[in-house]
This record gives sequence, structure tokens and C-alpha cells, in this order.
Amino acid sequence: MKRLLLGAVGLIAVATLSLYSQVSIDRTDTFSAVKQRLGAAYLSATNTVDPASIVDGAVTFANVTVTGAVVGNYALASHSGIGAANCIISANVSAPDTVRVIFFNKNGAPLDIASGALRVTVFK
Repeated sequence: MKRLLLGAVGLIAVATLSLYSQVSIDRTDTFSAVKQRLGAAYLSATNTVDPASIVDGAVTFANVTVTGAVVGNYALASHSGIGAANCIISANVSAPDTVRVIFFNKNGAPLDIASGALRVTVFK
């Protein structure tokens, strides 16, 4: 059974994970610790991305190449330029080797995310 529920606050993972056997992850684990516990069961990539300005309640997208990712894999993303903004980031494998990252502005006002590192992790 593959089941994954992951959420992120800064660089702290909040997760419940079951990949054939139970992997225990708690609120104090960093993404690095999560990746280490998963071993070779993940892929990752980092790109510098400057997302377009987003009006409140709207979205913008960025695609990241992650070699080996296939549709159906779980994906997680973070962006260093978000800071304290109320912006929701979602990621999914949209095509082989391609992760689409969606930035959803829930800030209450237009949001211009600074250029920064977009980090994507795909769990196999």
C-alpha cells in the first residue's frame, strides 16, 4: 500500500507515511530527515524561479524537470521567496519527468513572490 499525506510549514515536515512498511515521521523532522528515512525512494530538483505576480485568490504555475518522476508519484514543493506570505504551494507530477508547482495566493492582497529556490521532491 502506498499512502502519503505530507504538509509543510517552513522547512518542517508534518507527515503520516506508509510505504510497504511504516516509516515514522514526526513534527520536528526536517525534509532532509524525511528524505534520509525514505532512502532511495525519492527524487529531487531545485530551480531558481521568479513566479509571476498573483492577484488574491488566483494561481500561477511553474514546471520543474525531475528525471524519473512518473504520473502518480507524490510530489512536494517549497519556495524560498515566499516568506510569511499566505500562499499555498501544491505540486504534482503532470507528465513523465515533469512536476507542476501551483502557487495559490490566499494573502488577501496581490502577491509578488521574490525570485528564489524552488525545491521539488518526488516520492516513488
